[in-house]
Formats: sequence, structure tokens, C-alpha cells
Amino acid sequence: MFSFFTALFTPVTDIPCLGKEIIFITSSNGGLAYGTLSLLTRHSTAISHLHARSREKYAAAIAGILAAVPNASQIVKYLELDLASLASDQKAAETFITENDRLDILKKKTQVAWHKPLC
Repeated sequence: MFSFFTALFTPVTDIPCLGKEIIFITSSNGGLAYGTLSLLTRHSTAISHLHARSREKYAAAIAGILAAVPNASQIVKYLELDLASLASDQKAAETFITENDRLDILKKKTQVAWHKPLC
């Protein structure tokens, strides 16, 4: 029987070499964004930015990535960013701009909140 859910894409082998791509993924210290950063870091030799609200969350996340990608400490950089704070957003943007001359891959984590219907 045909299935649309047949494994046709294997990230570890099917993601091409990303070379010197600069990657930024928001909320990448956990969940799908963490997994995405971990997989992309395996295929990149440039800078991946791990965004977290605190240095402690970064340390926990980078430890997991280091287990899968031994040279991740040379690739992944910490960027403090609290998306709930505009001041934090601006500071992170200024830091990113001073440290990088471009951005090649941006993955913005989105969240959906449940709200009561208005009607």
C-alpha cells in the first residue's frame, strides 16, 4: 500500500554541504529548533547561532550538540535573545550585525497560542 509518510528524506545524509553558510535559528536551545540546528551544524563549517534566554540554557543545548557534532564548539555561537523583550531583540540584532557581514539561513520558530473564540 502506498503511503505519503514513507521516509524519503533522511536529514543526516540528504542535507547537502552548507559550506560557509551563516545560520540563525530562534529558540534553538530546545524542541524542533534545537534538532534543526543540530542537523544543520553537521553540514556547515561556518557559524551557527544558538539563541537562548540564558547562558545556562545555552550550555545544556551545546552539550547535546557536541555529542553529535564534536567540532560544534568551533561552529556554534551563543546569542542571548529573549523574544519577549524588544530591548533584547535590538541588542541581539546589533550584536549579530557587528559579528557577521551577512545571514544565509534564518529559521524563525513560531508558536501558536489557543485563544477563546470571540463569538
